[in-house]
Amino acid sequence: MYLHFDKVTLLYEGRQIYFGEVESAMRYFDELGFENPTRATIADFLTSVTNPVERIIREGYKQELLGRLMTPPLHGKEVKSQRGS
Repeated sequence: MYLHFDKVTLLYEGRQIYFGEVESAMRYFDELGFENPTRATIADFLTSVTNPVERIIREGYKQELLGRLMTPPLHGKEVKSQRGS
C-alpha cells in the first residue's frame, strides 16, 4: 500500500522531519544512520524512526541524529521557523 503514494511526510514530536518522494525516504534515513530492522517493510522502518523504543541507530551517529531531529530538515533542506517571521 505504501508504494502507491508519491510523497510521504514523517513527523517526530510534532515536527516534520521528512517530506519527499516515497522511494527516497528509506535511503534518506539510512544515510542519517538509522538501521532498518530485519524483515521490516519500508512503512515499518519509517514508523520505527519516530519511536525511541523501536528505532535502531548505528554506532557513532547518535549525537548527530539528535541534533538533526531537533532542527528537522525538509528533504535535505532546513525548515524555516514560523516564529518571528
